Amino acid sequence: MQSYEDTMTQLSEMESRFQSGFSSSDRSLLEALHRTLFGKGITNTGCSDCYRDAYILIVKQLKTSKKMPDKPNYILKAGALIHPTGTSKFYTNAIPDDVAEEHLSKYPNDIIRFAHYPNDWEERVKAYTLRKNEAVTAPNTSPVNDAHNVADEEKIKELSEALDKARQEAKDATEKRVEAEAQVAQLQADKSSLEAEIEEIRNLANEAQVVNDGEESEEVSQLKIELETAKAELEAAKEEIATLKTDNRALKAANTRLKNNGAKESEPKDAE
Repeated sequence: MQSYEDTMTQLSEMESRFQSGFSSSDRSLLEALHRTLFGKGITNTGCSDCYRDAYILIVKQLKTSKKMPDKPNYILKAGALIHPTGTSKFYTNAIPDDVAEEHLSKYPNDIIRFAHYPNDWEERVKAYTLRKNEAVTAPNTSPVNDAHNVADEEKIKELSEALDKARQEAKDATEKRVEAEAQVAQLQADKSSLEAEIEEIRNLANEAQVVNDGEESEEVSQLKIELETAKAELEAAKEEIATLKTDNRALKAANTRLKNNGAKESEPKDAE
């Protein structure tokens, strides 16, 4: 079987003949690849469209797998068919190893129906039969009933150590939980004590505020009395000033009259 790269190169070169029609060598290659990839030949080798369809399927399959498939060990001749007893499966062309060796263990003469088979097929069939008989006669042991059949002493030791570790971790977790619960209880007690202390301080602050409020009201009252007294004294002073201004104007008027009268008396009289 040629390599994947060589096969893809050959298929790429065949693409130019996709519409015009594949050559006989092209069809032989497609037939071989189709049988290798899908385990059967092209359905209708006299149909050009069938080869085109086969070409598309082959290219798609190879691009997906990116490798050439392993050549099967057992391939039937054209027209040959195997139907394993008790199944609904029918095999043509390529056959899985176990199916072919199961069939040949019962009907070794059918080897003539195979187009391809390993040179050591008889040894393979004997080995398959031996494996099958050993599977049938092997004792049916249960891991539940006999743990030593599924785990050796090292595994048991490992599991035992893991169990001891888990138990110790559980014990440590319990101790930490008890310690944490004690811390929570102490914090709650401290919280209650702080709340009582805060309430006491708040009551003392309220009492001090009442005293302070009383002292402040007395001072304000005293200031108001002093302010009213000052206002009364100011009004009295204003009235006194007004009176003094009136008296002053009267004195000025009287003084003016006296000056005028004195001037008239000092004037010389006309001779008679």
